[in-house]
Amino acid sequence: EAHAAFWTIGTVTIAINGAVETHGEYIQYASPTGSDSANNGLTAATPYLTIQHCVDTIPTFVNHRVTTQLADGIYNSGQGATDPLLSTPRDVRCFIGNKHVAAREQIVIQGNSADKTAVTVEHNSLYSAFYIQTVMGVYIRDLTCSTNTTTAATTSVFCHREAYVSLSDVTLNANDFAGSWGGLAESGSFLELSGDMDITNIERGIGCLAAEFSFIGTSF
Repeated sequence: EAHAAFWTIGTVTIAINGAVETHGEYIQYASPTGSDSANNGLTAATPYLTIQHCVDTIPTFVNHRVTTQLADGIYNSGQGATDPLLSTPRDVRCFIGNKHVAAREQIVIQGNSADKTAVTVEHNSLYSAFYIQTVMGVYIRDLTCSTNTTTAATTSVFCHREAYVSLSDVTLNANDFAGSWGGLAESGSFLELSGDMDITNIERGIGCLAAEFSFIGTSF
């Protein structure tokens, strides 16, 4: 549920032009057989096609948990995101930015809790299955990130500019290409790993550049 967003300063309430905020927790759905244009994403029977479209429909101000439930299958369509340092378009499956999150783990990307190999987010270039910038509360769990390219180094999950990202029970697979990262946190961001993490066929594993990461009850 989303409504227009307001700031309250003392007794004065100011509308934020063009912004909306959540007024309760909700779940939206995506499927490799869904549609971003014909469906509303509100039920498993009417799912969106892309993870990116699900994220784009989340209100600017996220005061409650919003879960994107992914149906089984391979997600290999997304959008180009602009690298904030190089102003270069990158082919990514899901770019998460420009959201104001009230608490950690508010934006949840949920795969299959019984079989994390049943949901695969496939990418084919430097950036990435998930590119998270500045958002402080992204939680990705129970899925596989895998590259389908053998001609370029890849980063499955890229965290940038003070993003806070938690991965739980996720497989990161780069198909053995030299220079690939499973997860990379930089520029003041934080990457947390928990649960059953599989980091396979990746030369550099998890990287941290002017950032932080932690392992909480993690098995590899």
